[in-house]
Amino acid sequence: MRHALVYLLLVSCGSAATAPTPPAPPPAKQVRHDQLIWIGPNGSSGLYGSAANWGEGQSRVHVLKIYVDRIATPAQQTPQVVATAQSAQILLAVEAGGLRGWQCSGAMMAQIEQDKIRPLLSAGGTVSYLAMDSPFGYSIATGASGNCGFSIRQAAESLAIYMSAMRQAYPGVKIGLIEPVPWYRVGIHPNHPGNDFGDLPRLLDTAVTVLLQQGERLDFVHADSPYDYNQAHPAGWQKLRVWQDSVRSRGIRFGVIYNSEVGGSTSDQLFHQSSLAGLDAFLSAGGAPDDFIVQSWYPHPTSMVPESTPWTFTYLVTHFIGRYDILYP
Repeated sequence: MRHALVYLLLVSCGSAATAPTPPAPPPAKQVRHDQLIWIGPNGSSGLYGSAANWGEGQSRVHVLKIYVDRIATPAQQTPQVVATAQSAQILLAVEAGGLRGWQCSGAMMAQIEQDKIRPLLSAGGTVSYLAMDSPFGYSIATGASGNCGFSIRQAAESLAIYMSAMRQAYPGVKIGLIEPVPWYRVGIHPNHPGNDFGDLPRLLDTAVTVLLQQGERLDFVHADSPYDYNQAHPAGWQKLRVWQDSVRSRGIRFGVIYNSEVGGSTSDQLFHQSSLAGLDAFLSAGGAPDDFIVQSWYPHPTSMVPESTPWTFTYLVTHFIGRYDILYP
């Protein structure tokens, strides 16, 4: 998880509502069970442009997620990102902040992040998704250090202002939430030792209510819950399953970010193996996400391409899709 302070290696009920429909992928894209495959690479070298060598992955990936702070880094590559996505009929997502301890105003944060996204629009790109990375974890009083000291209601009110501004800037955009599941309790399932941000389903209840009062909504919720954290507790995967069902019961699309903190900090091969193992482990616990996100914000994988070379990021993507096809036929 992005704001984990210390990682210790040794550290069920069905849905009650139908999740909102995502933006329609291009007709050429195969979609199974209304499930979408996202990728969030931790690098860009060789990934974009006419020589990009990951054609098999491009044929199946629905959404490419870009970190907001990397859109213009380097600026001259942004047109290549847009051209590659358009050529492969891949929708673009931006992972942004929404709220941070250093900027607790939703209105100001919207201005800051619109400025960062502008090069993507200038290059001809369209923002189809906006994923807000831990805006509650970074703003509520029980969250990460240096937070805004907000109650959940105050955070949701400020976030509603941010979301409204972003919808005006990017018509048709789907806006969703990412929160670090291990740092929260989920019903009877405890938080991972080290942080206790509160009960996640209760947070979602309050957030959904306040957002609706402000004319806003969450289009999706994605779980930041690396493989190692789920493995560290006897019921770690069941906890993630309960979170899935809790989100779905509120009529919201649910997704899981598949990655590994230990693998991401250790080696390309371990990141690959652990990320794939998470796909099997969550299925065994009853997991059936709407969105499958292969993503790294760690040093590994160190190479993006080619997809035929072990253990590049795109090698993981193609193997992940192959495993997905078997597990979710």
